[in-house]
Amino acid sequence: MAAANAPITMKEALTLTSIGINPQFITFTNVTMESDKYICVRETAPQNSVVIIDMSMPNQPLRRPITADSALMNPNTRILALKAQLPGTNQDHLQIFNIEAKANEELGDLVKTVDNDLALKIYIKARATPKVVAAFAERREFDKILIYSKQVGYTPDYLFLLQTILRSDPQNLILEAMF
Repeated sequence: MAAANAPITMKEALTLTSIGINPQFITFTNVTMESDKYICVRETAPQNSVVIIDMSMPNQPLRRPITADSALMNPNTRILALKAQLPGTNQDHLQIFNIEAKANEELGDLVKTVDNDLALKIYIKARATPKVVAAFAERREFDKILIYSKQVGYTPDYLFLLQTILRSDPQNLILEAMF
């Protein structure tokens, strides 16, 4: 049969070793590809990590220090599922990560050094609830902490919030408590 009439055509899109994947991890046990969008590679040496390769930008793999027995990307969105056994048990544990939200949360951390208002907006969009609550506390918007926490079903760590407020402005907190 001529190649032009073949029902399937194959083309090499990427060589995993060219982006730093050790050949010992290029196995069916360590590599998953659920669609033409993402490839996940579990590495166990020199340290445990999961490498996510977005095929729209394959030369920029995302490497995260994660230990997992299995790693799988959602075929349509940047959501990663990890399976691992809990230490000391035979029970499997499943964790789901929204890679984009995590990136947005990290962006919020960077922005916070120059613009607290914009950082708060980023945290809200990333659904980084503890950081949203901490930002409201730093702004002394305590009523918003209660409203936001109720909306998202979150119970704040009030001791941590008090410590955060004390660290940000200890003198003012004492004055507010006195008056």
